[in-house]
Amino acid sequence: MGQTNQEAEPESAERRQTRRYPVELEAEYRLLDALGTWQSGRTRVLNLSTGGVWFETPQPLPRGVRVELAIRWPSPSGLIQLYVFGQTVRCENGCCGARILRHGFRLQRAG
Repeated sequence: MGQTNQEAEPESAERRQTRRYPVELEAEYRLLDALGTWQSGRTRVLNLSTGGVWFETPQPLPRGVRVELAIRWPSPSGLIQLYVFGQTVRCENGCCGARILRHGFRLQRAG
């Protein structure tokens, strides 16, 4: 039996189903670690799609960690944030990728 084209694809073949957009946006993150402790801090989001987000991390995160990101969205008022709730799928070279489970925009209160 011959191989189908799908079976013959190299390991590095693109598997994403949605287009990624390169960005450089400030964000705050919050995650629940293996000990059940909430950790939080600041990060930068480096690319974004409707299905996932790639962001910097101070240390590698295990696969499956729930993460919340409050991303400062570029707007004239500077008061809009994109909230992303996801689950980590991959970490390498000081960055982590998370599948987006839920998201929404929120207005920040001034001051």
